[in-house]
Amino acid sequence: MSMIIMLRHLLRWMRRRKRVNSKRTNMSYKNSLISAMVALIGKVAFISKCNGRDTVPKRIPGSPLKTLGDCPLKIKEFVQEGHMRKVLPLPGDVDVLCGGPPCQGISGLNRFRNRDDPLNDDKNRQLVTFMNIVSYLRPKFVLMENVVDILQFAEGYLGRYALSRLVAMNYQSRLGIMLAGCYGLPQFRMRTFLWGALTTMVLPKHPLPTHNVVIRGGAPNAFTQSVVAYDEIQNPTLKNALVLEDAISDLPKVGNDQADDVMEYLVKPKTEFQRYIRLSRKEMLDYSFGDKTGPGEGTLMDHCPLRLNKDDYERVKRIPFEK
Repeated sequence: MSMIIMLRHLLRWMRRRKRVNSKRTNMSYKNSLISAMVALIGKVAFISKCNGRDTVPKRIPGSPLKTLGDCPLKIKEFVQEGHMRKVLPLPGDVDVLCGGPPCQGISGLNRFRNRDDPLNDDKNRQLVTFMNIVSYLRPKFVLMENVVDILQFAEGYLGRYALSRLVAMNYQSRLGIMLAGCYGLPQFRMRTFLWGALTTMVLPKHPLPTHNVVIRGGAPNAFTQSVVAYDEIQNPTLKNALVLEDAISDLPKVGNDQADDVMEYLVKPKTEFQRYIRLSRKEMLDYSFGDKTGPGEGTLMDHCPLRLNKDDYERVKRIPFEK
């Protein structure tokens, strides 16, 4: 069972008792609840400073104190009930723990990154929480995903931290840098994937590329050997690289006043990617929404642009189609 599922159970349980206003369940609030949960079911000293009279913490980073004033007590009640109802897993119950800690603290778009002490930045603390969850639940397999900046920012401090935590917990580990374009997507998008497996399990391998790719940039110099690729002596037969035209050339034209959420394609698919993307959720073997019925085959969803004001619309019309 993933931590997200446990979090949903937690929010649902607290709403039933009218302890939480659903409008306050934003991302920072969820992250704080996860941290508080781990503090109680694991061995994480996240909430440590309390007043002498009760259990109200003096500070929970990134959370409204008024809403979370009685959080430790409510979390404790939830965990006790969750174990009784077998909603929450115990150490050894989990087969796979998969997640991706937030990347705001290391993203190149963040101009205020803490390069000297990355783990002292609250935005990066969820990486510690993720590893503490691994330490407590001891799943058979661990898969963590993140942006490649985790290996580049501050000389790869956070990537090295994550890898060392797994090794210190006696997990087999494998680090890989994968490019989305190498697997049939019309974009470069480089990402880092970290596998962990107990010594009694077989450590999974990263899948090898199936497509050529249009190269844009490269991996951090210290981790070039971690790029998932074929050996130089191998000569694999790869499919052609996909470009943007392969993905969107079948989309109907829309105007500034297009507001329909659901549309029909006006032409047949022109590429294999377009044929695939038109499949229904069931045909894609996508069960992420449970039993909910998704859009049918050939239905185009959300193909409506942001409505521009008159001045901006006139500016956009003057942009040439080609350079």
